[in-house]
Amino acid sequence: KDYRVIVADSRGHGNSELGTNNLNYVQMADDWAALVERLQLDSVHIVGWSDGGIIGLLMAINHPEKVKKLVAMGANLQPGKEAIYDWAYNWVRKLNGFIEQKIAEDDTSKDWFLVKQQMDLLRTQPDISLEDLQHIESPVLIMAGDNDIIREEHSVLMYQNIPNAQLCIFPGETHFIPATD
Repeated sequence: KDYRVIVADSRGHGNSELGTNNLNYVQMADDWAALVERLQLDSVHIVGWSDGGIIGLLMAINHPEKVKKLVAMGANLQPGKEAIYDWAYNWVRKLNGFIEQKIAEDDTSKDWFLVKQQMDLLRTQPDISLEDLQHIESPVLIMAGDNDIIREEHSVLMYQNIPNAQLCIFPGETHFIPATD
């Protein structure tokens, strides 16, 4: 009765078109800010999981006037082994090779170009600095599972660098908390 829930597919996900040859999180955060504007909302509470958490962080950094509060679950600041566990990093690298092979074979069983763009998000992005986090003005809750793809210490680092942040690490949970619990 007090809130309206808005759920939309990000660019290149679900039923939303890719609309570009270079999918990136900054672009998707700008899309979401444009959606908030289009809906004539002053600002919103954001609950973002994984890519959605990254997009939420970027909205709080690049469009601070649009974000009242943010929950970022399973988000990271950079790709690579500093942010994600080795097994996840190796899985992404292996999957990228498989996707490249499918593209080279002209396989049409999936839109492999789109899948490559989505996987490149994991492989090469985001690029959020600790200094960027320190400029976030809205209250933020950083959440992750203690068996998440994202290193626990990376989630703690994010929490430590956002001025008005809280941290929640779920014991015994993975990156897929919304689906499993």
